[in-house]
Amino acid sequence: MKQVILLMLSVWMLSCSEEKTDFASLPSIPIRGEHLEEELIATTACDINVVGPSIWVADHRNPDTIASILDEKTGKIIQRFGTKGNGPAEFTNFRFLGKSLNGDTVFIGNIPNRVYTYVRAGQDKYELVKENKIFLKKFEFPMCMHRMENGYFVMNTLSGGRDFFILLNRDCREVKRFGVHPIKGMTADACDFIPFDGVMASFKNSFYYVTNKYGYIARYDISNNGETTLIWEKLLSEPQASISEANIQMRSSVNLDGFYGLAAGEDYVFATYSGIYYRAFIDQDDPSACTPKTLVVFDTKNGNVVGKYQIPNKSLDVSLSEDNERLYVFNIEPEVAIERFYVKDILNAK
Repeated sequence: MKQVILLMLSVWMLSCSEEKTDFASLPSIPIRGEHLEEELIATTACDINVVGPSIWVADHRNPDTIASILDEKTGKIIQRFGTKGNGPAEFTNFRFLGKSLNGDTVFIGNIPNRVYTYVRAGQDKYELVKENKIFLKKFEFPMCMHRMENGYFVMNTLSGGRDFFILLNRDCREVKRFGVHPIKGMTADACDFIPFDGVMASFKNSFYYVTNKYGYIARYDISNNGETTLIWEKLLSEPQASISEANIQMRSSVNLDGFYGLAAGEDYVFATYSGIYYRAFIDQDDPSACTPKTLVVFDTKNGNVVGKYQIPNKSLDVSLSEDNERLYVFNIEPEVAIERFYVKDILNAK
């Protein structure tokens, strides 16, 4: 019989040894943004990404069009992009993987199979120029992937061996696996990482990863020769779970829900954070009971919390403008909308 260990904070492998801030005791500063002029017609299952002067909205429940390209200022639809299906340039699991710094090149994934490269062909018009098949050494169950400025791709894995991330070259061929998941006690070679599902964001050659079911965030850097370095990792709340040789069982009645949206820039990382007991959506019979109304800002250098902010609407994804001056937040309640915040206003809020 497998020995089951109650997971306490002491078994978390955090790279930083500094004294931890009691995040729960930090005051939440109220902030309010402005909605884009045009009404957003979409479901609640959307990702948003700012590319140049536009916002890409990927609607995962739309039966027809995968993404809409909106004018960043007004929210007006400029172009519709992609269709569902298994044919060329069609998508079953659309993921925005990254862009060039000027937004002229966009990388789109159909995870876990292919990566498509699009280049700008006129104002907010993009044409497909390259398709790469993803080559992994063994079958995996990835959910997110991002491209670094130096051409490497990073993919998470929710099943397989002990390593948490997979590094791919610019041709989408596996280079190596790296990254230790943040919990000790799982001794089997084949581990179940489903409880570590989360969201990834990148800026230049750094990528950030947050988990949905726990308040865990980490930054890794990828060098030009493929070296991977863990820069920092943080934990906002003490996780509550049980572990065995290969599995993690969340204790939903006492575990606090984690992150839902993530955006990274030069100096700051922005994330929507729940901090609500995970069981709330069961007790309240409400799928959105744990949806965040908290925005957390970290500094990119050390991962320290810069601020904890209360936002007026239940929100999921976030995205940062290319000049790092505006933050866009995807609201799902009381209505589906995109809310614009100015970064300087967030940082100066009292």
